[in-house]
Amino acid sequence: MDFVVKEYNKKYEINFGKITQILGYNFKIKRYIYESILKHFSLYKYQDFDEHMENNITIDGEVPGRKEYRVINIDNREQLIEQISINKNTLIYEYLKNVLETLSCQRMLNVVDENLTNIYLAINEKLNSKVGKISIDYEMQNLFYIVSKSDVYTNSGEDIETLSNYDLLIVLLKLVKENNSVNPEKTLILLNNIDHLCTRFEYDKIVEFLRDYDESIFAIMFISIDKYVYISKEVLNNIVVINDTTFQVPKYESIEEYLLGHYPMNYEFEETEIVQLLKNTLNSIGIENDIISYKELLVKKLINKAICINDSYDFNMETSELSCLNTK
Repeated sequence: MDFVVKEYNKKYEINFGKITQILGYNFKIKRYIYESILKHFSLYKYQDFDEHMENNITIDGEVPGRKEYRVINIDNREQLIEQISINKNTLIYEYLKNVLETLSCQRMLNVVDENLTNIYLAINEKLNSKVGKISIDYEMQNLFYIVSKSDVYTNSGEDIETLSNYDLLIVLLKLVKENNSVNPEKTLILLNNIDHLCTRFEYDKIVEFLRDYDESIFAIMFISIDKYVYISKEVLNNIVVINDTTFQVPKYESIEEYLLGHYPMNYEFEETEIVQLLKNTLNSIGIENDIISYKELLVKKLINKAICINDSYDFNMETSELSCLNTK
């Protein structure tokens, strides 16, 4: 899908898919895109200072309805924990409500209802004999109120704050999936600065989990750390890099063809090599006059050596490759 976010006379185009990754160092634009999506698909009331953001999103040329997607927004660890804590409008609250409405739970609730009825009869007999004129009662639906006052703990009985960000993310994604199986709706999960919440390895596992996910649930991940992006043929075309210019990554076949046709020497790239090269370089694509100095690399290496950190650089290149690197 062609997803466009407008900012006055500028527009930022994103090839929107089931898993969309937004890279780059231009945090201002990335934040604008993030806030535009969040504000559009919510009950947010635009103010005078941001009225230019109203209806500034189009999908395949049409402004989507503000309720077309349900948005679940995670910007930090606190929001993760909040969604897994039992409060109104959280994912765990919604899940518990769905569970209590199932047939098996209703049967168990009827048993609880019968026992509570007997307890209330006994209480009212006491009230009638000792006080008179008054009695107490309850409604069965108030049982959910009792459940909603429960606390959430880990399986080992610890506070959920002890869980890692990765574990919290997986719990959240599973809750979204389970809730959507009961009440299906188009859902958009916004994971802003996800690279600040989990490691590269954990992020790869999260994307793998999302690839085998509900077809009506979409995820947009905002990333800024180098070598963090998840790369595969299937998701490559849904990656956009935002720096001095916006680079919409094409399909794998187009990149492979371009590299083979423009590399400064006859070289046959392996697919795994292209994937790794893209993973290492995509985040810094599109930066004007980006200068990488060998002196900077040497200083970095010397300082790393002083603090017992090893790094290395592969500069065993052909003359044609060196010439291409030095060409303006």
